[in-house]
Amino acid sequence: MQPPKIGRSLLLIILLIALNSCQIQKSPPAGEVVALVDQNPILLEDFRRFYETDPGFGLDSTGLPALRDELDKLIDQHLTFQLAEREGLTRTPNFVRLRKWEEKQALLRTLYRAKIEAQIVVSDSELYRMYQKINTEIHVRHLFTPDSGQAWQWYRELLNGASFEELARQAFRDSVLANNGGDLGWCKVSQLDETFARAALQLAPGAISPPVKTRWGFHIIQLVNLRKQVHLGEGDFLAQRKKLEKLVRREKGRLLTHRFIASYLGSINPQPVRTIFWEFWKSCTQGLNQENNRLIQPRLLDDLLIDHLYQTMSTKLDSPLIRYKGGEVTVREYLKAQKEIPISNRPRFQTPRQLSYAMGKWIRDELLLEEAQRENLFKQLQVIAEVNKILREQLFYYYLTREFEQITVPARIQRFFDASNPSNQIWPANLKRFRTVQEWKWHQAQLRLHRKLRRLFPENISINTELLKKENQTIDWNNRVPLFIFRRPS
Repeated sequence: MQPPKIGRSLLLIILLIALNSCQIQKSPPAGEVVALVDQNPILLEDFRRFYETDPGFGLDSTGLPALRDELDKLIDQHLTFQLAEREGLTRTPNFVRLRKWEEKQALLRTLYRAKIEAQIVVSDSELYRMYQKINTEIHVRHLFTPDSGQAWQWYRELLNGASFEELARQAFRDSVLANNGGDLGWCKVSQLDETFARAALQLAPGAISPPVKTRWGFHIIQLVNLRKQVHLGEGDFLAQRKKLEKLVRREKGRLLTHRFIASYLGSINPQPVRTIFWEFWKSCTQGLNQENNRLIQPRLLDDLLIDHLYQTMSTKLDSPLIRYKGGEVTVREYLKAQKEIPISNRPRFQTPRQLSYAMGKWIRDELLLEEAQRENLFKQLQVIAEVNKILREQLFYYYLTREFEQITVPARIQRFFDASNPSNQIWPANLKRFRTVQEWKWHQAQLRLHRKLRRLFPENISINTELLKKENQTIDWNNRVPLFIFRRPS
């Protein structure tokens, strides 16, 4: 059998990559300080971005208590970073690898901003079209899993006649979604995760999407129906103008980013060396079940596979795997670079095209990083701020998961979630707000971690209560539109 042609597909793949990391954001200005954590300021603008993108914000409370809860969460993220430093976690090889990775991603975002942001101009007509778009209502249902392989398995089963109702019982522990086939009902596009909504809008009514990756994991989406708002109010349009401008800028930024990459990489023209690439693929898939050059299950380029490739390609390690104008990347250099990437960001692939895609994305970023370094962008304070923000989030969820795993569910709590109709019985009101026992456990883990951090760092926090009250007055709690409606995956 003739191996598939991949020679000139790499550049095309590079140029078609959906650049989630390229979303255009404005540099946070110096501004009012809403809190100090060990003399490190939390700016109001940073806090605003934090609570606006929290899917749980305003679900259980509103007003000043809701804002204070959000600020406590953000402060806890700062404190977990201090706890990690105290425990030596930030000096471990895995954390150092993660920091280097996030530094590269922040550099790329800064490069895109430097090259693209100034070119973006937003007109009123574009704002109005975006207003019409986000007020479109869609009726969707979905299946969710954090595992890519499971998502593709369900997708194949759906194509072979399985029903959403049958698979939803496997996908969800949440009784509502498990029993209604993952049906989310009618939602405005603005209420959905952006990636999820974009995929749903590309479907014809009744069509099913391949797995779509969002911040939570992988979704298979079916668009049941779609309807557009007939009446659009001028007052509502003006109230949403700031949000609309942000969405339009992001959309135009993606298009300009693609053009920038096409212009920059087009002259360099990176290409895989066909014979070496094919040997690389064969070594990756040696002994595994596959049909028509497609693996039955996705393969992760983990340390075990990299060590295997070092052995099986020992005579070709210094052969060029990728060539471009002015340079090349050998097999050895590629494998070494992959080992320096956190395991969660390594390539997963089932086909030669997917492996070529992963290589294309990697060489694209490496060449763009060289451009960022030539322009000394790594010296910008925003790069450091973005990296620290992401690392704080990662460490917070590490410690939160540690607390979660230590929680034992009392028998009386378990009986509440096991009851077929708990609403007919007398239960504490604070239990009825949770839909699953996992959701209750996450809440308990947050409380435990919060109390622990405040015991360990009792004098490190100062909150600007007056500024928090002012911020509360700027929010229309009666008409606040949540950015996400998904329940926490169980």
